[in-house]
Amino acid sequence: MAGHVFPWHKKEHLQGDASHRAQAALAHLSTKQRDVVAKVESTIKVAGKGAQAGRRLLSVEEPPSTPPAADAAALPPDTSPSCGNWAGQGECVSNSGYMLSACPTSCKSVANPEVCAKWATGGRCKDVSHFMAVVCATACGFADPPSPAPTGAAAAADAVATPDADEEGGAYTPLKPFEEGPVQLTEGEFTQMLRENSVVMVNFYAPWCFWSNRLTPAWTGVARRLHKRAWSQSAKYIKIDCTNPKTQPLCKSQAIHAFPSVRIYRGSAHAFEPYEFGREENVMWLHLVKTVRRRRAPPRAAARPSPARPHTNCMPTHTRAHTRPHAPSPHTL
Repeated sequence: MAGHVFPWHKKEHLQGDASHRAQAALAHLSTKQRDVVAKVESTIKVAGKGAQAGRRLLSVEEPPSTPPAADAAALPPDTSPSCGNWAGQGECVSNSGYMLSACPTSCKSVANPEVCAKWATGGRCKDVSHFMAVVCATACGFADPPSPAPTGAAAAADAVATPDADEEGGAYTPLKPFEEGPVQLTEGEFTQMLRENSVVMVNFYAPWCFWSNRLTPAWTGVARRLHKRAWSQSAKYIKIDCTNPKTQPLCKSQAIHAFPSVRIYRGSAHAFEPYEFGREENVMWLHLVKTVRRRRAPPRAAARPSPARPHTNCMPTHTRAHTRPHAPSPHTL
């Protein structure tokens, strides 16, 4: 036990790591700027919010969700009375990452084409896009503000879905207005819909179910997207209220015991697969587009689906007793 080092016994060379990291994080600031940071953090600590909130308040602003207009008039006021002095000492150029967000009004007075080019080269067109759009629009190419590029699942969904518009002959005008409510189908009408459409994605839900209501906004968003596509004439994206007397026989024939139950049908009421992926709008939209494209493409060997995380569903009380797993049969010796 003599040579054992317990977790709470810190090594000597690691002592003071926290203070060292804090000093390194402020190394690019001047003495006056460090004093401002220390004052703000001290004030927030006294208020009981913690220093981390102070650092978030002092950090560089995130780019706005929409591109800034080049003629947006006013800049926000300077955050410190010392901004004018800092700008006069050349801090707007040497420390632009901090100054353009903290002292925009003072830095505007020192802007010229050469300085704007330095700011643009340093990545300020993205970091402080509003300031650069107002002061240095030409250097950043903001004369005609570009639309923000989608990221993540939205970018992937748009990349997959965009070519379909060209395949269908350009812009498409829906034949009828969008209807958000559930469809009321009998078993025969449901079977007929499956025969007329290559892919039908169905959300069997109950209005009293929390998880059904939580899925509704994302489901409606995907339905609106599909309504604007020409290939919506061969694919349906519907929801069915299983508490409606007219649709209860259909839900019973499809053995719906949990809500919401999302299924993808391919031409027959007996040919379906449960949807077991994410319930975010972009994820469901991307899966629908890929499913329709696979249906159109020539058949090929199907890949083994990746395991998906289970979703939380509502289950009626009268069905819970019948969903317990059966005990395994005894082995025969």
